[in-house]
Amino acid sequence: MQALNARSLASFLGCSTRPLYLSFGNMENIRANAVARINEIYKGYLKSASVSGRYPPYKAYGMAYIRFAREEREYFKYLFVRDSTCECVEEDDAGEIIAALVKSTGLSEDKARLFHLESWIFVHGIAVMLATS
Repeated sequence: MQALNARSLASFLGCSTRPLYLSFGNMENIRANAVARINEIYKGYLKSASVSGRYPPYKAYGMAYIRFAREEREYFKYLFVRDSTCECVEEDDAGEIIAALVKSTGLSEDKARLFHLESWIFVHGIAVMLATS
């Protein structure tokens, strides 16, 4: 994201930098819109996996996360494999995922949360290996 600048983006789009600044005002807004779009793409992976019916609801989230890492490596690395200690942390999708796990297994919420934490360590590890070769 730090490499994203008005000149390189304008060159990619085949225009001058003027339309970018007219549309977005500054590079901070351009970057914010890029991040929002990356998040939309990621959420699209989650949604398509959950409605496809290919996997049980809980497993679908993990499979979508891994697929996103494999198919959208740079986006995945930007969202999940970088130092973000100075950023505000938004609420994640864990509540929805835990609810799907409770519903499909009958586990209590506490046990489902622990199961999710232990499972997610493996899912994230596999995804990072795929994204970083």
